[in-house]
Amino acid sequence: MEPDTSAISITLNHGDGTTEQILGPDITGVFNRIKVADVNGDGFLDVVAEVQWENEEILIFNGMGDGSLAAPVTIATTGRGGQLLYLNDWDGDDQADIAWFKNKVDSERQIHIMFQTPDPNQPPAPDPAPGNVPTNIDTNAETAEIEGAISNIGSGYIEVNGIKVWHTSSTVLQFNDVSGFAVGLPVQVKGNWTTDGQIVATDLEVN
Repeated sequence: MEPDTSAISITLNHGDGTTEQILGPDITGVFNRIKVADVNGDGFLDVVAEVQWENEEILIFNGMGDGSLAAPVTIATTGRGGQLLYLNDWDGDDQADIAWFKNKVDSERQIHIMFQTPDPNQPPAPDPAPGNVPTNIDTNAETAEIEGAISNIGSGYIEVNGIKVWHTSSTVLQFNDVSGFAVGLPVQVKGNWTTDGQIVATDLEVN
């Protein structure tokens, strides 16, 4: 029997009514579960997947920041029937930890947790490419000041309260006890409104 191959399909929403489909690397097997979080703390969303073929494996696909995924890395083999993949910050260090069940030969199940450790040398997400930052600053608007939690991370921007917030080389970034951007982290933003309701940040504090 030839093994099945699968791939993750990502549809990018460009925010202008157009979309783009990107396929991740092919893997041998079938996806049982996938979870999304910034696992390695680089500010880009990664994919953690449980894949089944001869055994069930846990794979990590690191996000590249442009919508594409790197080749997967196998972090565990759960055995037949290993199930229930979870991502959460169990040790309170603002990093997404990974948990799963593993079946032993005697059919007993064990829960395993892989704790992620913040890298103090990990830089924040890169600035956007020239030409991507909005230039349509609303000169008649008051200075933008918002607080909220990060709901999405892109190349050169984050989304807070449904608003796209751009950070550039001129933005003053302050990370308090965290190593970079991650979905769910609270932020305080100051900057300039654009005419279409985005913010180009002058100050950005992440807690």
